Amino acid sequence: MIPILLEWKKPKGKVVLERRPWPDVESAQYECVVAEGGDVDIALRSINLENPIALKYINCRTDDDLLTFVSLYGDPFGFGDLKYRPVYRYLTDTDYLELALFALAGERQNRNRSHIEAVLHDIRLKPVFEFFDSGKARVIMSAPSLYAFMAMEVAAAGEAGATLRKCAHCQELFLIGPMTNRRDTAIYCRDRCRVYASRARKAGKGGRDVGPET
Repeated sequence: MIPILLEWKKPKGKVVLERRPWPDVESAQYECVVAEGGDVDIALRSINLENPIALKYINCRTDDDLLTFVSLYGDPFGFGDLKYRPVYRYLTDTDYLELALFALAGERQNRNRSHIEAVLHDIRLKPVFEFFDSGKARVIMSAPSLYAFMAMEVAAAGEAGATLRKCAHCQELFLIGPMTNRRDTAIYCRDRCRVYASRARKAGKGGRDVGPET
């Protein structure tokens, strides 16, 4: 896959959850993520299927998880001038990405292409030159948004043949297989979960460790 570049912005100030009036609907309110202060430039230059940003986004299960994600990576589409975004939009975004990754979990011949193609449908990458001090250059693709970058992570997982799995300890989703640095038999998303699960098995079996390890 051609390298993907994302030049993006994340909030410099605090990111909080607030309730705001619903536009044009009297007394109605909705939850939104609000970014305070200015922005900080960030750049992502490669796709890492061992710990993809898309899965960090999908694994946001609480308000604090979401606020932490936005603090680290910014809003998937950019806050723009409003500096806030309704929470329900985030939930919709994660649904699309999660459906696409779950479509990769089946046998290759039975994978649901429609979910994957739906995520990529409106993604428009721009070819640009990246120059090096040596004078050499290469063509890379510039992603227009963080969401586009995450969609390309989904595409990279599909191209590599990686599949989705749920951690047997913490229940978070992670990728296994090619380019993920995990075997197809892995059942834990990280070493910490493997250790915690091993301790729990030892405690439940009178100190004797049983069960699979990865």
